[in-house]
Amino acid sequence: MFTDLDFKFIPSGRGKHLLLIEDHTFNQVKKDFRYWNCSKRTTAGCKAKIKFDNHNNIISYFREHNHSAPKFFIHNGRYVKLR
Repeated sequence: MFTDLDFKFIPSGRGKHLLLIEDHTFNQVKKDFRYWNCSKRTTAGCKAKIKFDNHNNIISYFREHNHSAPKFFIHNGRYVKLR
């Protein structure tokens, strides 16, 4: 397991949640909370992905991204991505 990794769930601009880990964001795969793909999977073809167990422990993490991490700042308690 990957117990040394800090992660958080942040609200997206579309009313869903993103997983933020190691400065990269991930989208939930369908409705299954356990599987997350890199947010750049569709636009950049990034293969990074994460799998959680039922207790929010990371059990699988392919962390090789083919792009740099997005930049965020916090405004009024919300994460805002720089464009």
